[in-house]
Amino acid sequence: MGIPLLFYDAPGVAYQNLDYPWQPDIGTTILARLGLPMPTSWQGRSLLDEQDNRFTFHSTQRNPTSHAVIYETGSKLYKYLVQLPPWGKENVLPAQESLFELTGDSHEQYSIMNAADPALVTLLKEEMNAEFSLGR
Repeated sequence: MGIPLLFYDAPGVAYQNLDYPWQPDIGTTILARLGLPMPTSWQGRSLLDEQDNRFTFHSTQRNPTSHAVIYETGSKLYKYLVQLPPWGKENVLPAQESLFELTGDSHEQYSIMNAADPALVTLLKEEMNAEFSLGR
């Protein structure tokens, strides 16, 4: 579900790819319009910038813990999800992996993990490992 956001801005300001803006993009866009630098710890990208492929990272600290990487590429939006075993069961149960193509399956009902391009799966696993140090 989208949350409406309205920017009142000077005429002629061109905001780029508004198909998949993320909440972290709001603060980044405001800083860019004010001419202020973006903190290096922020994941958002200014909506004033040309939008290319990008990754965002998400995590829950519940038991069991879940980590996700969302990958925006052109007209597709992918979510790679890893649900770790419940605490204390790490050596007994395997992690569960899923991959969803969110533009066609926004409710995450059908994992395409086994049918996806292996290069895509490898890329998403590498990005997740770099962000969360999962060693997968």
